[in-house]
Amino acid sequence: MRNKPFFIFLFLTYFNSFNLLIGSTPISNIEVLDSLSKNATDKINQFLINHNLNSVFVSVDETEGNWLLTEHLFQNNKIKLLTPQTHNKETFPLIEIHTKELKIEYSLHENSDSLNRTGKIELTAFLKTKEKTEIIDSLNFVYNDKISCLDADLIKGKYPFANPKIPEREHTFWENIVEPVVIITTAIITVVLLFTVRSN
Repeated sequence: MRNKPFFIFLFLTYFNSFNLLIGSTPISNIEVLDSLSKNATDKINQFLINHNLNSVFVSVDETEGNWLLTEHLFQNNKIKLLTPQTHNKETFPLIEIHTKELKIEYSLHENSDSLNRTGKIELTAFLKTKEKTEIIDSLNFVYNDKISCLDADLIKGKYPFANPKIPEREHTFWENIVEPVVIITTAIITVVLLFTVRSN
């Protein structure tokens, strides 16, 4: 039982290290886009409140990933989905939503072990009534952060719009010439030392 404090210390150290490892993983790409979609939905909901609209039909284009937007939209019971069955000349007021961008992009960071991640949602939305058509402003949202290259596989989504291509970094002079020479030289020295020790 003398080793009991040591094992407790070892367990706590492992547990804390595990928590730190889990906590350091950035949110997934799909979570980034879901958050941006919610921001856009909140803006549309506020627009409905400002215009005292108790009920409105919504038409959303078929851009890949727009299900994130519709999931948030239809949590508001004032919003009804426009379908071929409900579409007619009296379907007013109507909000038409067209997606310009809904995607994740990676770009190179100055640190070769990291990437810049940008999530974007850009919508064009119109409120159509019998009298007029009005644009809903400021439906563009951007999320930026820095991620580790090692995390890229952990945060990617199964959907193409949430799984961007990682840009290739140009190899430096060090990586192309010096680094291989150092590795080869080190290997040769190791082999020579090994044979020298064995012969003695």
